Order: sequence, then C-alpha cells, then structure tokens
Amino acid sequence: MFRSWLYGYAVALPADWSAQLDQHWNGIGAPGPVDAFRGQPYVAAWAFAVPHPARPVAYATAITRTAAQLPCPAAPEISQAITISGTPARLIGMRCPARGGVLILTALTTSGRSALVVMFEDVSGIASAERPDRAAFRELLAGIRLQA
Repeated sequence: MFRSWLYGYAVALPADWSAQLDQHWNGIGAPGPVDAFRGQPYVAAWAFAVPHPARPVAYATAITRTAAQLPCPAAPEISQAITISGTPARLIGMRCPARGGVLILTALTTSGRSALVVMFEDVSGIASAERPDRAAFRELLAGIRLQA
C-alpha cells in the first residue's frame, strides 16, 4: 500500500509495481512534484494534484500532450467516463505520434477545489501492447482510495 502524503490518496499497487513519492517532473509545463510508479519494462505512471480545472477533459488532453513532448492527435483517441474510488472520473488516451508512438492514458477526478491526475505511459510503441496496458492502468486506478 502506497500513501501519498502530498496528494491525499492511497493505492494498493499491482504486483510487480513500485512507487516513489515526490519525484521531479521532467516535462514541460511541470505541475510540481509527482508520485511515480514503475511497472513492466517501458511502462510507468505518475500522479499529482492540481487546482480544480474549469474544463477537466480539456486539461487532461493538454497535460497529456505536454507530457508526450511529441506530436499528438488534436483530440483524444479514447475518452470515456470511469470512476476512481467511487468518484466520477474521465479517462482519455492517445498515441503520440498517432502511428507507432508512445501510448499515454490520463485519468482525472475532481473533488472540491482540486483534481487528482493519474497518467500512464508505455514508450515501447508496440500497438499490440495497448490492451494489456489499458488493463494494467485500470488495475492501478482500481487500487486508488481517495481520502475524504
């Protein structure tokens, strides 16, 4: 069980995952420190909180494009309603660049004045890994418990 003292959530990590809190974000448009998670080779995830965005899906799309630092589609290829710890959330996903690029999945849930953002990345570029990647991300999200 990993507990984030920075962002007020806990997560039961899937088998073979590890966590490091308070890591430096290396991307452009850094949101601040992030909790970093490592899975199988080429797979990583990170979580952070931001002030409640006025347009959560637009924010999730923008931060995904920023994290990729590569050409991305104008709109997410995946956009679906989900829940995180029983709270409504949104999952978006895209490959950057669109063909053979990095798969990035972003889930965002809002509570009060803030939003928890959880991102997943597979840099392998292997299209056949997308289904297992989505399952791994959903397993990670299913383990998250938000503090009241």
